[in-house]
Amino acid sequence: MPKPINDTTAGRPLKLLVYTDGSAVSANALHFAAQLTQKLAAELAVITTRSGTHAIEPLPPVGQDIILSDRKALPSGLQVLTAALDVLSAEGLLEGQSSLQVHELHNGHNFVCNTLSGQRVPFYVCFGHMLETLNHEIEKHHYDLLIIAPPQRKRLHKMMLGNISRKLVLDLHTSVLIVRGGRPVPPAQALLAGYRTAGGNCLCYGSRQR
Repeated sequence: MPKPINDTTAGRPLKLLVYTDGSAVSANALHFAAQLTQKLAAELAVITTRSGTHAIEPLPPVGQDIILSDRKALPSGLQVLTAALDVLSAEGLLEGQSSLQVHELHNGHNFVCNTLSGQRVPFYVCFGHMLETLNHEIEKHHYDLLIIAPPQRKRLHKMMLGNISRKLVLDLHTSVLIVRGGRPVPPAQALLAGYRTAGGNCLCYGSRQR
């Protein structure tokens, strides 16, 4: 059985990272992350990754107030993040805002929103190989848990999906919770969880009960 998730780690709040690719199924991970953040008084960050480098997308206006109603003018990676902002706001996690300010990073861009309790929630779009990029951010910011919902596949591709999930759990440098199916509110929600031990990463299959 995986270790229970504590609300603090070494005297600090649990640090959660949720991945989104802008798909409908990614919203499941965002819903779950919002609920877990509020329940455990955890810290949350949101990330999406893009293959390649900054050059594949037009540069956003950095350091300027961007009106959210003009989001369609943003590069696609930042549009994915603004959609995630909408989901977290609908969950009652974030305070309402009409604009944001984008900052440049060495491997992408970010912006920051606040929860209703005043906690900062950073949103990152990072360029590079997905696993390498996630591990870089995990190690840099010391995230305790990654929450992710893998893209749904047709029946013929179920084996491929299983391999992707297993690779994420075994190769990421933190504990992993993969949300499958719909929003994790029904009585039983299937999960694939991975957690880190001194000997490496472990897999656990199970379900989440109400």
